[in-house]
Amino acid sequence: MLSRGCRRSTVNHRVGAVSNFYKWALRSQKISSLPFYMEDVRVSRPKGFLAHIDAKGNQVQANELKLRSFKPQPKFLTADKARLFVTALTPRRNRLMAYLMWFSGLRREEVATLELEDIPNPSGHPPGKPLAMTLRTTKGRKPRWVSVPYDLAVQLWNYVIYERSSLAKRYRKRHVGPESNRVFLTAYGEPISLGGINNAFKKASEKSGIKCTPHMLRHTYGTYEFIRMSQFKSKESALFWVMERMGHSSLATTQIYIHTASLVDHTALDGYQADICKLLQEDCV
Repeated sequence: MLSRGCRRSTVNHRVGAVSNFYKWALRSQKISSLPFYMEDVRVSRPKGFLAHIDAKGNQVQANELKLRSFKPQPKFLTADKARLFVTALTPRRNRLMAYLMWFSGLRREEVATLELEDIPNPSGHPPGKPLAMTLRTTKGRKPRWVSVPYDLAVQLWNYVIYERSSLAKRYRKRHVGPESNRVFLTAYGEPISLGGINNAFKKASEKSGIKCTPHMLRHTYGTYEFIRMSQFKSKESALFWVMERMGHSSLATTQIYIHTASLVDHTALDGYQADICKLLQEDCV
């Protein structure tokens, strides 16, 4: 099947289906033995609450016919490439959405469904100090809070006041009924769609020569945030921090950033936060 272009996961899925059929046949006494061998394999997985009474000792039975599979590492951008890509996004609304993915770790769906009352107000807040923003529409419907750079909060409010208001007005002229409460609107005053975000990233990828997806920017946040927090906390504490900010249900998911962080030149991180602030300040109305 590999010679026909099938992925290892596809091959294993089909082998698993056939394997389950033979296991059923054995239990039903339609066959006397399996036409393949099962072997005990030790696996690595996060410890659960009842791990101390797990008699299997992290061992599972694996079909000898299954191929060894490798979990692909997450794709992310270095800070320099992320900057070049984001500056290629137009209009400014698209850059603001990208900033939320890059600097706060939001998912594409979370950006699209962000509502006006979710945006933290920087008025009266100490300049330079990040603001907390609560996300209510998340994967798994579990609210969480994320950290928003002060300058990004300012730019979001500028967008709402100076750009979004005119788009909402344009919608009211064309439709009967109230306009959407979503933050990011199209040129017609309608909520931005997931397809619209994908198209914006595709155009910016072609323009900049840097292939990037919304989830790659989220992985970029996870990578750099883990490195940043590792400077002040233990590796485990840094992982828990990133897990909570990104809304992962398992620490095992967050552990991928240990690998991606090892691919980053840590000597270039000294001015990373300052570069973020400068980039946001320059991208004004």
